[in-house]
Amino acid sequence: MAQFSSPLRLAGVAVFASLSACNSDPIVDLSQSLDASGADAATSSDAPTQDVNIVDGSTPDATGPDATVTDAAADVAPVDGSTPDTSTDASNTDAAIKPDAAADAATDAAADAKVDAKTCVDKCTLSTQQCSGNGYTTCQLQANGCTDWAPVINCAPSEYCSAGQCVTSCLNQCTSGTSKCASTTSVSTCGIQTNGCTEWNTATACPPSQSCVNGACKSTSPSLGWKAVTSGSQQELKRVWGSAYNDIFAVGKNGTILHYDGVSWSPMASGTSDDLIGVWGSGPKDVWAIESAGLRHYDGTKWSTPTQTITGVSMYDVNGTSASDAWILGQQGSPIALVAYRFDGASWTKHSLPSGISWGYSGNVIAPNGANRAWAAGNKWQIAKYNGTSWTATTGNNGYEAPTGIVNVGTDKFWLVGYQQLTYCDGATCSNVAAPAFASWKGIARVTDTDLWTVGSGGKIARYNGQGWALSGTGVSTAHLYGVWASGPDDAWAVGETGTILHYSP
Repeated sequence: MAQFSSPLRLAGVAVFASLSACNSDPIVDLSQSLDASGADAATSSDAPTQDVNIVDGSTPDATGPDATVTDAAADVAPVDGSTPDTSTDASNTDAAIKPDAAADAATDAAADAKVDAKTCVDKCTLSTQQCSGNGYTTCQLQANGCTDWAPVINCAPSEYCSAGQCVTSCLNQCTSGTSKCASTTSVSTCGIQTNGCTEWNTATACPPSQSCVNGACKSTSPSLGWKAVTSGSQQELKRVWGSAYNDIFAVGKNGTILHYDGVSWSPMASGTSDDLIGVWGSGPKDVWAIESAGLRHYDGTKWSTPTQTITGVSMYDVNGTSASDAWILGQQGSPIALVAYRFDGASWTKHSLPSGISWGYSGNVIAPNGANRAWAAGNKWQIAKYNGTSWTATTGNNGYEAPTGIVNVGTDKFWLVGYQQLTYCDGATCSNVAAPAFASWKGIARVTDTDLWTVGSGGKIARYNGQGWALSGTGVSTAHLYGVWASGPDDAWAVGETGTILHYSP
């Protein structure tokens, strides 16, 4: 023992001797780690103290023997040789937290993949509201990551929906008859709703290769024109109407109904062999067709005789503004009188016209002009106005025979067409406008208030540009044309005798 001249070294040998007695494993001589002065080599740069942890939670003594623990704390076994418990050592190496970081990264990647893989389509703009019946619905984000309309919240009995809100008075959104681009490829038109308020109707998609510009679908192709289209029928077609460019109905002789789906025309089972002389609808699942003495209705699936029908009336024209505001004009009784019937969504109500408005053999027309306004014209172009309560006779134009077509172009403003006449009416004041050719004009359609089409005998087609009428499609057909309808400035259809169908498009 005399060989140890330092008390510290003597203490160290005593410790090792004691350990040797308790452990049969060979003892590693740690005396090489102690310098001659007794200082602990663990304070050197090879063993940073910030990585040292004591299992019992105490602060390591950087100057004592405990400091011999190295950076790899997780790899240092206890003196008794057992496996170290790293579960309670929050300061084990950085690798201890890597599994959590990897999980987070995997979760983020999965979320990104879910977004990238989203196959649904947004149906509305988040948080916007719109009316639905007598209630409103809000655009919400759904569980699939896309937006869609939430269930309808009904308004109170004393309220009605306008501009997506329950109100007691109108919040008119627009001017009836105007249009706007709902998107780059769809158009929305302002209409008078069943509550009497003006709101934007559901957007209608533009035809293929067209886009919406300034509230109208227009083609980017310069090669616009009329061309004949195969109808698959030889029956005379009287009228044509559509809910969209790819949902169009043409009706005619012997119960003929043809439908266009955006690609081709095909026959539909009408359920009647009577001549069909008019067609109009509020949408793809609410279409009316009139026979000379009966009604047909299409619900989106089939044509049938409606439970709400009219009897004893020779019908001439059908028109409307909504599913709860449809009108039919015809003749009834003895002596024969011109009568109108209005459908409110549940039943038809008879309206007697003034006695001065007589029926015309060649045609009689009606055009509702809002919830509480309508115009009708009969023989010699005599005109009657409905003010929401009753009908009154107006001056009219004393034209030849009776008009065969009518279209609204604003409040109390409309056009009438007939034999050699194109007539513009502003209220009760009507005046003839120069026609571009001699013809018996049969049908008229509105694109905008200043963009109209009319068709007539001998394949005549004319277009109005807000200043005057000009011929269009000269020479494409010589068949008499009776009906015309347009989905936009670059998409129009005309129908006529022997199954003739003409299409104006790029």
